[in-house]
Amino acid sequence: MVMALPATCNASTGAAVFVAALIAGLPMTLLAEDAATHVRTGELELGIGFLDAGSFRFGRYSGLAERGLEPIAVFSLSWQPVWDGDERRWFELEAVQPGGSARRLAAETGRRGTDRVRLSFIDMPRYRSADGRTPFRDAGAGLLGLPPDWQATGNTTAGLDLLEASLRPVEVRERRRRLAVDYRRTLPEDWQLRAAWRHDLQGGTRILGGEFGTTGGNSRAALLPAALDQRTDVFDLALERHAGRLGLVASYSGSLFRNDAAPTRWQNPFGAHPQWAAGVGYPDGIGQLGQAPDNSFHQIGLSTAYRLGNVTTLTASASHGRMRQDDVLLAYTVNPQLVTEAPLPRESLDARLDTSVVNLALSTRPARGSQLTLQYHFDERNNRTPRESWRIVRGDAENQRSDSAARLNRPYGLRTQRVTGRFSHRLTRELRLLAGYEYRQEERDYSEVRRIDAHTASLGLRYRVALATLGIDLARERRDAGEYVGNRPLRDTRPPGTVGADDFDNHPLLRKYYLADRDRDRVQVRVDMPAGDVFHLGAAFALNRDDYRNSVFGLTDSSMRSVMLDAGWTPNEDWRVHAFMGRDRYSTAQAGRSFTSAPPTVTDPDRNWWVDTRDRFNTLGLTVELSDPARGRGSPAGRPFDLGAEFVHVRSRGGIDVEAGPALVTDPVPDLYSRLNHLRAYASLRVDERSALRLAWTHERYASRDFALDATDPATIANVIALGERSPRYAVNWVTLGFTRSF
Repeated sequence: MVMALPATCNASTGAAVFVAALIAGLPMTLLAEDAATHVRTGELELGIGFLDAGSFRFGRYSGLAERGLEPIAVFSLSWQPVWDGDERRWFELEAVQPGGSARRLAAETGRRGTDRVRLSFIDMPRYRSADGRTPFRDAGAGLLGLPPDWQATGNTTAGLDLLEASLRPVEVRERRRRLAVDYRRTLPEDWQLRAAWRHDLQGGTRILGGEFGTTGGNSRAALLPAALDQRTDVFDLALERHAGRLGLVASYSGSLFRNDAAPTRWQNPFGAHPQWAAGVGYPDGIGQLGQAPDNSFHQIGLSTAYRLGNVTTLTASASHGRMRQDDVLLAYTVNPQLVTEAPLPRESLDARLDTSVVNLALSTRPARGSQLTLQYHFDERNNRTPRESWRIVRGDAENQRSDSAARLNRPYGLRTQRVTGRFSHRLTRELRLLAGYEYRQEERDYSEVRRIDAHTASLGLRYRVALATLGIDLARERRDAGEYVGNRPLRDTRPPGTVGADDFDNHPLLRKYYLADRDRDRVQVRVDMPAGDVFHLGAAFALNRDDYRNSVFGLTDSSMRSVMLDAGWTPNEDWRVHAFMGRDRYSTAQAGRSFTSAPPTVTDPDRNWWVDTRDRFNTLGLTVELSDPARGRGSPAGRPFDLGAEFVHVRSRGGIDVEAGPALVTDPVPDLYSRLNHLRAYASLRVDERSALRLAWTHERYASRDFALDATDPATIANVIALGERSPRYAVNWVTLGFTRSF
C-alpha cells in the first residue's frame, strides 16, 4: 500500500487518514476468532494534562509549548495465538497522543513463521524559537519584502531609520511527519523477503542568511525566515537466504528527495554602497537563494557469508550506487540592473556521484582461547559532475565578472581503504589480552592534500576477579598527510593562466584540521563491581588527546576527558534505586594570523592570534521506584500503588580565551552557560484488578547565557540584520491525571 500525505496537511488530518487506512485493512476475521485460539490483551488510558507556562524550548519535540490543558490518550491492543494451538495469526495496534502536538500510531500483523507487515505514522514537531523579530513580510510571488514606508538613509543598520518600528514577531518551527511500511515474508527453500518504504514530510519555517556584496568590506546580510517544504521517499528491498554454511543477501536501496519550496527572494534593506553596482541598494535590489535541489540515490548490493568448519567464517559484501541531481539552475542574478553578458554554461548541473563499497572479513579461532579477525574496507565516491567555467555575479551586487575572473566547480571525490586486524587471547582464566592494528588510506580530488595515511595500534586488557571486571584500552594513531599545497583549490577553480604559482586565499601556513598531520592518543578504563544481587557500582574514565604536530595556524591540539560513576541498589523486589554522575571536559587550541591584501601583513607576526576554548559538562541523576512485582502478573494481592521519582541535573560552561599580537586589539569574550534541572514524580493507584489512576508531575527549569544571542538586537551588528533572539530560559510544571483500564 502506498499512501502519500500532502505537505500542507495538518497533524490531525494525517492521523485520521492513517487510522482510516488501518480500520479498512484490519483482518476482521482475526478479531472474530474463538477465545480458545487467541489471547487478547490491551490497555486504554485517558487523561488530561496541564502546563502552567509556555516555552518553545520545553516543547521543542513534544509540541507542549503553550500554557493550558492538553488531552492525553494511549491505546494498545494485542491479539496473540495461544502457545500450544495451531493458529499462527496475530495482530497488534498502538496509538499514542501524549499531550501536545506529537503523536504516533502503529499497527502490525502477520502469521508466525510466514510473514509480517508493520505500518506506522509519526508526527513530530521541532520548535526552535518564538522571540525572533524581522522587518520582512510576505510580498507574494515568493518575495520577502519590506514595509512600504521603509527608509534606508545609509548602508549599515544605523541608517535603517524605521527598523525597530517595522519589526514583527517570527516563530521558527518545523514539523516532520513520517509514514512507513515494513514487510517481511518467509519463502520456500529458506529464502526471506524484506521490503520497506518510508515517506517523510518536513514543513515549517527555518532561518537562512541572505547576503549582498562581494568582500568583507561591502557585504551586507540579513537573517531571513524562509519556508521549509520537503519530502523524501526511501525504499529498501532485500532477498536473503541462510541455509547450512552459506548465507546470501541481495538488496536494493533508493532515496528520492523533493524540495517543493520556491527559491528564497528578498528585498535589499540596505542603502546603496559605493562598491556595489547601480540599483543594487534599497529599493530596487533583490537577492535570491536557491533551496536544496531535488536529488535521487539508488544502490544495489550483494553480500555473502560462508562458514569453514567450526571456527572460521568468511564474509564479503559489495554495493554500487548512483546519486543524481539535475534541477534547473537559477539565473546568475535576479537583479535586472546588473549586466550579465554570458548565459549559464548549462541549464542543469547534471551532477552525478557513483559510490562503490567493498567489505571483506575473516574471523577464526587459531587456538583455544584466541580469536582473530581480519577486515578490508574499500569506499569510493567517484564524482562525475561535469566541470564548467562560470562567469559569476558575486553577491547579487556587481555586474558579471570577466572570463579571467570566472570560477570552475570542483567535483570532489574521495577513496578510502582500510585494513584492520584484531586479536584476543585468554592468558589465564581471569585475564584476556586484546590487540589491534588499523591502516587507513584516503585519496582526495581537488583538495590541498592528495593522500592521507593513518596507522593505529591498540592494546587492551580484561581482568575478572570474583564479581568485579576491569577493562583497559589504549590506542595510538599517527596520521601523515603528505605534501600540503594550500593554494591548490584556488588554482583548481580559476581558468588556466589567471593564477600565479604563489597566489593564495588562505594563509600558506594554515592547515585544515581534517587534512593535517595528527597524533591521537586514547585511554579508556572501565570498572564494574557488583556486590551480589543487591548493589552495583561502576566507574569509567576516558581520555582523548589530539596533537596536530605540524600545524602552525589552524587547530593545533585538542583533548577530551570524561569521568562517569553509576550505582544501583535493589534491596528487594519492590525497590529499585539508580544513581549516576558524569564530568566531561573538552579543550581546543587554535592559532592564526590576521592579514589583508597588503603584502606586509602576511608575514607580520605581530598580527598573530590564539584562541583557547574550554567546555565543561556536569551531569547528575537519581531514580527511585517502588512497585509491586505481583501487579504485572495479574495478582489481586500485594500493594495497591506504585511510586517513582527521577531527578536529572545538567550544567555546562564554555570559556573562550583570546590572545593577540601587539598589532591587533581584542576584548574578553563572556562565558557560555546552561543549566537544566528536571524532576519527575508519579503515583499509580490500583482501583481494581484491571483499572488504575495515575498522577504524574514534571518540573523542569532551564537557564542559559549565550553572548551571540543575548547581546545582539536586530540592529546591533552594523552590517547584519539579526533576529534579536535571546538565550532560552524557562520554568514549567506539567501535571497529568489519567485513568487506565486493561482488557
